[in-house]
Amino acid sequence: KFSNFGTFSPTLLRYLKVFLEIESLIAPLKDKSIAEIGVGFGGQASLIDKLSPTSNYIFYDIPPVLELTKKFVTSHGMQGNLEFRDGRVPESCSVDVVISNYAFSEIAKPIQTAYLNNVILKSKSGYITWNNLSANQLGGYSLADLIRLIPNSQIFPEKPYTYDGNVIIVWK
Repeated sequence: KFSNFGTFSPTLLRYLKVFLEIESLIAPLKDKSIAEIGVGFGGQASLIDKLSPTSNYIFYDIPPVLELTKKFVTSHGMQGNLEFRDGRVPESCSVDVVISNYAFSEIAKPIQTAYLNNVILKSKSGYITWNNLSANQLGGYSLADLIRLIPNSQIFPEKPYTYDGNVIIVWK
């Protein structure tokens, strides 16, 4: 319960925070094409659809998760062209905005490289909530590596700051 506002899921508030930051730091999402890396149940996509419907949304995750995502977003009436793709072997796409809330920073380097080459570097802009898990434990890219590899990328502080080393990476 949040005094003066009502009862909300903290996860919903996190999705709202990400949406507002993307709209502020990159551009309004209405009618944009989006690819999301690591979609979970589809909460971020569903919130974006309710507030600013997109033209195309590509969901990347493992197949069992994608089944849950598909059920959730369709039961909530998400419209537009929806694509559900196996995140273990990310197919190429070029979209307006790439989003990843931690997932890209929590996978091994070979899969990160596939996402970089097939999704991130082919897209106009992006927003990644970054932690050091892959860099520290899975041999993944460091934050410095990504800033060098992703053109026009910038680092912003994570607000609220949830863990040591977490940041937001944005490019446009």
